[in-house]
Amino acid sequence: MKIFVTGGTGFIGRNLIPRLVQKRHKVTAVARSAYGKSQLDLMGATPVDGNLASVSTFTSNFSKADAVIHLGAKTESWGLYNDFFEINVRASEEITGAASYHGVKKLIYLSCASVVCTGSPLFDVDEDYKPSGFPSDNYSKSKAIAEEKVRNASNRLNTVILRPAFVWGKQVPFIERLRHHTNRIGFPNIGKRGHQFSTCHVENIVEAIITALDQPDKSGTFYVTDGEPVAVKFFMPQLLLSHGLFAGRVNLPRSFALFMAGFFEVIWAIIPFRKTPPLTKNIVNILGSEATFSDNKFREVFSYKNRVQLEEELRSRRY
Repeated sequence: MKIFVTGGTGFIGRNLIPRLVQKRHKVTAVARSAYGKSQLDLMGATPVDGNLASVSTFTSNFSKADAVIHLGAKTESWGLYNDFFEINVRASEEITGAASYHGVKKLIYLSCASVVCTGSPLFDVDEDYKPSGFPSDNYSKSKAIAEEKVRNASNRLNTVILRPAFVWGKQVPFIERLRHHTNRIGFPNIGKRGHQFSTCHVENIVEAIITALDQPDKSGTFYVTDGEPVAVKFFMPQLLLSHGLFAGRVNLPRSFALFMAGFFEVIWAIIPFRKTPPLTKNIVNILGSEATFSDNKFREVFSYKNRVQLEEELRSRRY
C-alpha cells in the first residue's frame, strides 16, 4: 500500500514508520528540514518538502497515496491559541479536503482523549459521551475542533479518528519537556491521591493505526488505551523514575493547581520564555482528576489487541 504520513519525525511517527516499512508498505512523509529528511531516509520512508503551516506544499502527493495518516500537530502543553488553530485545525481541514479531492481511500487522523477533558471527573467514558464544552487548554480544544473538521468529511472519505489516552514510552515528549522542572523540585501530585487515568503506550497506538489501516472498509471515532486504567500515584513516579527523574512530595488540590497553571500561562504569554511553564492547564486536565476511557468499541470493531502490557513494560524498562 502507498501511504503518506504527516508528523513522521515526531514521537509516534518515529515508531510508526519503521513498522509500516517492515510490513512492506511504501511510505512517503513530509519533512521541514534537511535533518528531518535524513531521519525519514534512515527509517526507510521517502521524504518530501513541506510543513503544516503551508499544507499546499505537499498535498499534491496525495494523488499517489492509497491512505493518509495524519499525525502532525502542535502538541505542546502550552501556547497561544492561534498557533494551535493554524497547525491543528486549519491544516487538518485542508489535509482532509485534499485527501478527498485526490481520491485517497482512507484517512487516519490522530486525535487525543483529552478532547473531552473539561474538568469534570470521567469514569469509563466511551465514544457516546459528549462534553458540555471545550477543554480549557488550547491543545485539547484545537484537537476537538479539528476532529469535527475531519468528521464532516466522512460522507465522502473513509476516516478513522483515534483518541489515544495519555501517551507514554521511550523519550516521550511530555517527560522531556518536564525534565528541567522535575530535576529541581520533582513533579507534584495533583488532585485526589487515589484517582485513576487511562494510558496508551506508543507501541499500542502504533498497533492501533496499523490495525485500522489493514481494515479499509471500517471507519469511525475510537478511544485507544492500554486496557485497564491505573492510579496516577502509581504510574507517574515509575514513569519519571524510568527516565531518571523523580516525583515530588508536594500535593496540590486540583483547583489550586488549575489556578497556578493559569497564572503561569499568563506570565509566559507576557514574557515569552523559551521553556514550557512548570505547570499548564493541559497537564492539570489530564492528571488532576479521574479520566478513564473505554476502548471496547475499537477492540470489537477492529479485533484489536494490545502489543504492550502496561505494568510489564513500566517495570521492565529504564528509558
